[in-house]
Amino acid sequence: MPIIRLFRNETRKVVVFREFQDLVETAKKKFKIAEDVVLVDKEDGAEIDEDALVPLIENEPKTAIMVLKKGEKWVSPAAAPLRMNSDSDTDVISEEEVNTSDVNLPSSSSSVPPMKRFRQLEAEQPTTDETAEDTYVLFSYLKLIRAILQKSASGATVLAEYRNQKSLTEKSRRLLVNLVVANMMEVHGKTPPTASKRKYAIGIVNLFESLKDPHTLTGHEAFFDERSNTGFIAARIKNVNRGERISGQSNILKDTPCKNDGGPRCKRPLPSSSEDLQSDKDDITTDINWLKHTPAVAADANMVFEKMKSTLSVRRNMVNAETPAANILKEFPQFQITPGLIEQDFRLMFPNEHPKLLERWPSIKQKIIALARKSTDGATAELLATVDRGPCEDLELGSWDKETATILLVLCLLPPANHGRAGVSKLPIMKAVDFLIQFEKSGCSIDAFLEKNTTAMQPHLLALGPTKKSISQYFIVVDHIALPCPARDALGAFDVLFKSHYVFGLHYNGQQEHRQNNLEVDVEYVDYDDDNVVGDELATSAVLSPQELQKQAAGLICKMSATLQVSQNTLNQLAESMDNIIGEITGSVQAVVDKTFQEHGLEKDSDVYNDIKTHLDTLSNPFQELNSEFKRNKYFSRQGMVDPHEISLGVRMDSRINKVTGIHEQVPVNDTFIYIPIIRTLELLIKHPDVLHFITHNHKSHDNVIKDYCDANQFQQSPIFQEDCNALQLHFFYDDFETVNPLGSKTCIHKIGAFYFVLKNLPPRLNSSLNNIQCAALCHTEDIKKYGFEPILKHLVKDLNYLSEHGILLPNGHYKKGTITQFSADNLGANSLFGFVESFSASHYCRLCLTNREDAQLLYSESNMRMRDKDSHNLHVQQAEQHDTVHVLGVKRGSVLNSCAFFHIVHNFSLDVMHDLLEGVVQYEIKLVLSYLISGREPALITLNQLNKEIASFDYGSTEKSNKPSQIKLHSQGNAIGQKAMQSWCLIRHLPLIIGHLLEERDMPYFELLLKLLDCMDIIFSPKVTHGLIAQLGILIVDHHTKFHEVFPTHSLIPKHHFMVHYPTCLREVGPLIHVWCMRYEAKHNYFCQIANNCRNFKNICKTVAKRHQINQMYHFNSERPLETFQVGPGSETVISNLSLECIDTVVSTLPDATLLTEVFDVNWVNLCGTEYKCHHVLCYDYMDDMPSFGQVQHILVQKDIVYFVLLVLKTLYYKTLFHAFAVQEVTPQQTVVKKASELIDFKPLSLLRSQSRSDQHSYVCPRHILFQ
Repeated sequence: MPIIRLFRNETRKVVVFREFQDLVETAKKKFKIAEDVVLVDKEDGAEIDEDALVPLIENEPKTAIMVLKKGEKWVSPAAAPLRMNSDSDTDVISEEEVNTSDVNLPSSSSSVPPMKRFRQLEAEQPTTDETAEDTYVLFSYLKLIRAILQKSASGATVLAEYRNQKSLTEKSRRLLVNLVVANMMEVHGKTPPTASKRKYAIGIVNLFESLKDPHTLTGHEAFFDERSNTGFIAARIKNVNRGERISGQSNILKDTPCKNDGGPRCKRPLPSSSEDLQSDKDDITTDINWLKHTPAVAADANMVFEKMKSTLSVRRNMVNAETPAANILKEFPQFQITPGLIEQDFRLMFPNEHPKLLERWPSIKQKIIALARKSTDGATAELLATVDRGPCEDLELGSWDKETATILLVLCLLPPANHGRAGVSKLPIMKAVDFLIQFEKSGCSIDAFLEKNTTAMQPHLLALGPTKKSISQYFIVVDHIALPCPARDALGAFDVLFKSHYVFGLHYNGQQEHRQNNLEVDVEYVDYDDDNVVGDELATSAVLSPQELQKQAAGLICKMSATLQVSQNTLNQLAESMDNIIGEITGSVQAVVDKTFQEHGLEKDSDVYNDIKTHLDTLSNPFQELNSEFKRNKYFSRQGMVDPHEISLGVRMDSRINKVTGIHEQVPVNDTFIYIPIIRTLELLIKHPDVLHFITHNHKSHDNVIKDYCDANQFQQSPIFQEDCNALQLHFFYDDFETVNPLGSKTCIHKIGAFYFVLKNLPPRLNSSLNNIQCAALCHTEDIKKYGFEPILKHLVKDLNYLSEHGILLPNGHYKKGTITQFSADNLGANSLFGFVESFSASHYCRLCLTNREDAQLLYSESNMRMRDKDSHNLHVQQAEQHDTVHVLGVKRGSVLNSCAFFHIVHNFSLDVMHDLLEGVVQYEIKLVLSYLISGREPALITLNQLNKEIASFDYGSTEKSNKPSQIKLHSQGNAIGQKAMQSWCLIRHLPLIIGHLLEERDMPYFELLLKLLDCMDIIFSPKVTHGLIAQLGILIVDHHTKFHEVFPTHSLIPKHHFMVHYPTCLREVGPLIHVWCMRYEAKHNYFCQIANNCRNFKNICKTVAKRHQINQMYHFNSERPLETFQVGPGSETVISNLSLECIDTVVSTLPDATLLTEVFDVNWVNLCGTEYKCHHVLCYDYMDDMPSFGQVQHILVQKDIVYFVLLVLKTLYYKTLFHAFAVQEVTPQQTVVKKASELIDFKPLSLLRSQSRSDQHSYVCPRHILFQ
């Protein structure tokens, strides 16, 4: 009997069958199959009918059919390319054998938004063998859902309704979800794995096409979104489980093996991603024999892991058959030899899970300790003492270390288990600890320990070491067999312990089962989707502990010191005053308590009175450890502050007063700089769960759009990122700034050079926050001129090389490597830092190519230029040093940065668009064009005074109120017109609306130069680009430079014009240039300047500002949400029915589970990640028909920390080239949409603008960059 196999065709010309029966008849005719033969599917023998196959063909226009003989091995298209028009006797249905239509598929390129209607130049991606397998997997998901529905009458009704109407009613959709979830929970238990929920959701949208959401990435998120665990399926599962909990139908204490309820004993099938790793049966048998009989000394570790991976299915079958763990270990003895095999099996069983205990432990730990302090249990107090003061030295073996003690505190906090009529029973804490972990001294025989230890503990940890606080090795004891644990700390060992339950399908110990189940749900999170951190059973209390009060006191001091820049003396006085106030309050409360006890005749010797008095005494002086600078520094260091290191550069002679004689004397003084260790800074960052999440989960784009460095060529080609795509990415910046009045007498003396860095593993929206920009070094610029960069950079390079070679230890016990990616700086700073000439009038001023100054006026494409590379640069460095010349082709000296692994300065493509364009090319060309319009033509189009009045009176909208241009100065020296960078950007975007209506035909060639520059800037300043847009940019730059020479033949292109030629390459190599520009780093300078101005102490200004900065960073990263800033302005609590009439229905249908009486917080403004949104702002929320869709903010609603924008829809009429803006108008009748910030096309708010022309009544929207989906 034949078997059908599906795959996608790799050619451009395909065959599409109009009718399913045509396909069947052609297949049977081709392969001489009898008419009564039924075509079946490979996996389960189910008949393939029209309902299953036709939707797949329609969804995948590149799908073809292959028919194989029974037992014949399938060969992938990659191994045997498909020939659609074969004359030979092949197993492929040819085009001539069936009445079909030829379909020429359209190009994969998509059109570009109409700023300039270029087509994107997208390269076609060949279809691979893996995509063929994906199609077959999708087909199996579809069949699964169809089979579920066909089993019941109600399910058949759903299928019939869709077959007739091609859609489902809301009632049928709910019935569909109920049936699917019922089957899922029957097969996978009450808490199905994420992979199963995703599979069912994909099957639904492939079977019912109209249910697919076109606005999401894959279309199935409405049914289940694995990223947020939301959707119809997730909601139904929670409702079912909630109903069971209410009715008390919990099986958590049953002693029988779990069949359907999840947990270690669940008979779970392998996920599809693991099944792909399985080999043929003969190969598996060979691998098992190799594992059993290969001596440990001869076994290659990598080979062991590979063969254990291939034999996973055998072990899962043994576990599902309830084979004792001892028998499994006998069959696979490598578990007793090679550490890490338990973790590998667990990862293969749960490919979509991650080590949540390790990831969430920093936040869980603090809550456990806080809850434990409220307990009166003696064992809890003993463990708390270890956590607070460290291990006890009085006992013979000491006590457990702090981390182990914190983990064991959980056992003290969990409630007793319910044993029916016998009531509650709680195992003594120390007995419970023995069930979980036991200690043996190093050197003792493990076999002897296993023989004497006959208590049924299944499984538990065996910790070996000289004392309990110094554990050198851990073992997992399963069925009295010791398995080596790769973890070297308690947290990692407990993580492996929990995983062993699932790998071997083990029972929890009977007396310990309740605790183990709670730990599994509350800490490990396997098979569970609840978001509780320590569980509902660990109840919280409103009682304020002394530690919490001291933490709040420290937060106040940090804020006053780092944010408000209060002096140290003022902080001392503040701490003393606050202690006095709190002391008076607690004293007053104590007096009230004494009076109350006396009035009611209560004994003051009672335990109640003593408890109250003790508690009040502990709260009386929370500032005691913060009332001096020494105490504060000591406290901040304990909280994780990274102390700045002062390092000597050399010695200078300086004037100092002799305290004995009172006379100024020349004395030697050290020249120093401040270095803040990069490794220590990274260790502080990764302690926070939010940061840890981003360095273990990359944000690479999956739609061929370049959104950040991780999507660019350099990332793809770097060896360190090929080895680990989540390796740490450090982007550095250098610049200098004045800490005093730049027009004063102390300029240059106190000028500071600053080195900053950001962690590029974080998304760009988070790295734009100044608090996420870290300081690496501060030094006097005069010292750089004297000693050079090398004495400073060598410390940075040392840390970077350590990071790339060894990495830093993550909380999960793994090491994470990293490297420097790029180094941003302005042009002068970059050339000085990298050893190039520091004059841009030199013949070879470019650090990326060898083009000389004269050729740069004529060459507008890199294809005609010779680029610098490592070999040529090293040769130029050698020649410059040997001949002691000023420079060789622009190279003056080498750079110590080249000794960094995975980095070289000739591959530093972070050109700064802020200095190149906004402070260079833009102002230069505006000055030339306006000079022509004002004084270069007769009569003048407009006078300078009139122009400045028009610029001052133009309404830029609230989004540009801080960037409003100043008066233009055309007669100033140089190329600038007296604007800052953001003012320059605002001016060139709005200048067409200000004077565009005045232009005449003869003015257009000059004004077109600015419009062409705006076309270039639309792509250059975009936060995301495609390869087509990058190619388009190269063409636009050539057009722009050519136009410049046409209209201004007597003027030269400046060096910043030349740098624009390299922008397409930079975009391809390092991603959007707006993510590496200097704007946000220079904003960081303002913080240091504020500290310097408030402190007014310049004796060691670098140390002063560095210390304050580190306190601020410690305070920031110890907060609950250090990465994302979320501020809500004033507003009012209201119900949805009180909102504007036209938006009520939209809000009710968009917000989850909303009704007319649902309460929301309607606010005036909100700040998300540094971007402020207000009512009447304009947002781009969609992109349809080559035009962006805009909406004006009517309401900003906040519900459960989620922000919803209620937008009044604006119709986009057309794109006006002269104004470089979109004309829009309100839709009649009014329509509204509701969008979350994450759903917007562009997160930056805009304003509705009007032209200065009185005859133009249209409203316009002027985006900052190109917009596309």
